[in-house]
Amino acid sequence: MKRIFYLRTYYQVIVALQMVNTICIDDQVVFLISDDSESTEMLVESLGKLGIVYKSILVKTKKLTYQKSMIDKIKDFVEVCFLKKNRYVIFLKEVLNEKFDEFIFFNYGVDTVAFYNLMVRNNINLRVSCIEEGILSYNSQFDNDHGKIVEISHYTRKILKRKTLKDNLHNFYCYYPILYRGNLSERGKRGFAEKGGRRSVCGRKRDVSRKNIAEGIGIGREIN
Repeated sequence: MKRIFYLRTYYQVIVALQMVNTICIDDQVVFLISDDSESTEMLVESLGKLGIVYKSILVKTKKLTYQKSMIDKIKDFVEVCFLKKNRYVIFLKEVLNEKFDEFIFFNYGVDTVAFYNLMVRNNINLRVSCIEEGILSYNSQFDNDHGKIVEISHYTRKILKRKTLKDNLHNFYCYYPILYRGNLSERGKRGFAEKGGRRSVCGRKRDVSRKNIAEGIGIGREIN
């Protein structure tokens, strides 16, 4: 299975790495890692050298979401709501022709919807799943206000008979499924707790042992 993660915090990276270490251990995995946190360029480079995932790509989220000009906002509205391509495609160039089976993320916004709209063109059955970001994230985040572009794009795509992100939600990956009260199916702590080892992905060996993961993200200790 081919999975792609969109990760915007170090905690999300740790959860995703734990999934690579367990329930995704035989999958081809791509990380899109934003620059919301410090030193993510180094993180992306380290993950690439270690070969823990198939590809690790830096996404300049700060510029995409926090430094928008009025022209950028207009482009987002038109492209994300009505067109098949959008300006976020520059970050998917390395994997634009890949057919992913699952798109996994936590933060839900224009950038997430834009990435989904680009990837679903290659697989209309693309699954969409969320990961946890602590216990407080276990409530459904899709009931909150995420901006007019996100909401309008959902309805315009439905009118245009195109797949929408919210209509294809599949799993919520978390450590404590007993605490989850949302509508998605839970994938729980048992799968995360298994130890990893070496696996071959796309002809390359990757070391997904806990020690290697910990060193790769610079925390200097194993992930429990």
